[in-house]
Amino acid sequence: METDARNASLASHIGAIVLTPAGMGWVAPLVTFLMFRERSTLVRHHSVQELNLQITSLLFFLALSAAGFLTFGAAFLLAPLAYIAILVFQILASIAASKGNEYRYPIAIPFLR
Repeated sequence: METDARNASLASHIGAIVLTPAGMGWVAPLVTFLMFRERSTLVRHHSVQELNLQITSLLFFLALSAAGFLTFGAAFLLAPLAYIAILVFQILASIAASKGNEYRYPIAIPFLR
């Protein structure tokens, strides 16, 4: 079960990375959470962390869009940098998941616990 838990945890992060450009990054961690939340605390932890990151990212990019209109587009220059930072954190979380370690996103607001 340990290998299954690590693989499911990893799938939560990798699925989010793959689906984020399509605006569906929340799907993989939500499905993983719903399927495995009772079976493994590791999978629950990683899927909740990824869901928190997805919610935080959505709120950030919505705020960035509003700021972009107010600053005539200047705030949109932050979007690529924010996306790269989020991607780096997701890769770090994926590495931790593959090793069976917990990882907390330093930029995510803990909406879910």
